[in-house]
Amino acid sequence: MALIVEFICELPNGVHARPASHVETLCNTFSSQIEWHNLRTDRKGNAKSALALIGIDTLVGDNCQLLISGADEQEAHQRLSQWLRDEFPHCDAPLAEVKSDELEPLPVSLTNLNPQIIRARTVCSGSAGGILTPISSLDLNALGNLPVAKGVDAEQSALENGLTLVLKNIEFRLLDSDGATSAILEAHRSLAGDTSLRQHLLAGVSEGLSCAEAIVASAHHFCEEFARSSSSYLQERALDVRDVCFQLLQQIYGEQRFPAPGKLTQPAICMADELTPSQFLELDKNHLKGLLLKSGGTTSHTVILARSFNIPTLVGVDIDALTPWQHQTIYIDGNAG
Repeated sequence: MALIVEFICELPNGVHARPASHVETLCNTFSSQIEWHNLRTDRKGNAKSALALIGIDTLVGDNCQLLISGADEQEAHQRLSQWLRDEFPHCDAPLAEVKSDELEPLPVSLTNLNPQIIRARTVCSGSAGGILTPISSLDLNALGNLPVAKGVDAEQSALENGLTLVLKNIEFRLLDSDGATSAILEAHRSLAGDTSLRQHLLAGVSEGLSCAEAIVASAHHFCEEFARSSSSYLQERALDVRDVCFQLLQQIYGEQRFPAPGKLTQPAICMADELTPSQFLELDKNHLKGLLLKSGGTTSHTVILARSFNIPTLVGVDIDALTPWQHQTIYIDGNAG
């Protein structure tokens, strides 16, 4: 008979990547099987997998249970009961307040100059000028012809090695990170080492897929799960899954086959349909003066990083309308939008 811990989720943003990584880490210190059950959705998942936890769609106020069974179930029950009561409610940093969707009126002094203006929603204040620089978004469905399989054993070996390298790379970046960057990298480390992701990848390779094909299929599978969430905040975590999966492609096949965004060589206002956290971190912050995104909510990890680096950022931007001004000097006003 499984031991049960009953609790209510008090996290205002629900169980997304960062708190899920805390739960996963603690649960993996025990040998017992630990299952998370959301009584609202009636979804269950392995509490030792961050991806499984996110897919359960746990929101603030949800009644939940942990079901624990195994050799160390008593110890696990005692520790998890205490942790869920005392530490879990505080394991996710509060988000910065974002202004309403209503755009601020433009200053009269500016409108009198009759400039060409494109409005969008501000998510990080500040103003700057720079060369309008397009950045390619990460689209796993537009990678062209994927590498073919070289045999199950070879693909499994390449996959295991790639996962190890992704984790080492994230751990290396963590050595020189703090604050929001560190928290997001920790979430990515949790995703890269996730049991559910690894099992899904290996299953694809065992069925004859190449590593690349298995990675794209796995990303699609988990992103679809997140898209079903009733929380826009949890839906935005799909970008983190695609981010980690693309890092895995780069480690297995090299950046020449799957290149990172181009380097900035001058003060730039970058525009993109969307940008992953890793793409953002790769950009030279000495040259990155502003960010214009077509999509990306106010709580995406990329936006959170932009705030931490004080990069003026707008979302909901009409990228097509900006196309005629590519590679020309423009100005971003993250205060008025």
